[in-house]
Amino acid sequence: MYPIIKTIIFSLALILLLPGCTKKIYFTKELKNRIEQSGQDIQGVQFYNSSDIVLRLNEPDSELEVKSGTIYIKEQQNIQEIIIKQDTRGLCIAAYDDQMNIAFEKGENRFLPFREEDCTRSSTKWKFYTKKSDKGFGQLRYDNANYYATPESEIARLLVKKKQVEKLIQNRRVAKGRKIR
Repeated sequence: MYPIIKTIIFSLALILLLPGCTKKIYFTKELKNRIEQSGQDIQGVQFYNSSDIVLRLNEPDSELEVKSGTIYIKEQQNIQEIIIKQDTRGLCIAAYDDQMNIAFEKGENRFLPFREEDCTRSSTKWKFYTKKSDKGFGQLRYDNANYYATPESEIARLLVKKKQVEKLIQNRRVAKGRKIR
């Protein structure tokens, strides 16, 4: 019994001490260029969002009814909310020079636009993009409706998993020497 416990403890310690082989990094303009230059399809990359993204749709709903000569107006707010949690997987469904559309769920017109923060630097990260409304909120079209993004959502960036594979090619030979003829 004692050797089994010792083996389990050693295995757990080994698992905790081993570093992970993959990690998530920000998707940058440089990475996008490297993928395109290598002939790979950007739509084959698994993306993740760096923070929660919350979209809200506020639809006022009112009913008007006349009873016994009195007008009754029933008003209510119908708020729909879509939450895309941090580290949700997404796929690129369209890529342009300055924008990528990332879908985090299935369905037509269910994608979020991401754009480069600063087009002049190669280390530029891709940021969740919305158009500013007249009220200062980020607005976008999602699932055929006009949604507003919460201010906290606008810090979201694209992440990708990176696995560093290092390959060392070493050619070695031993000189045999030369002899006079």
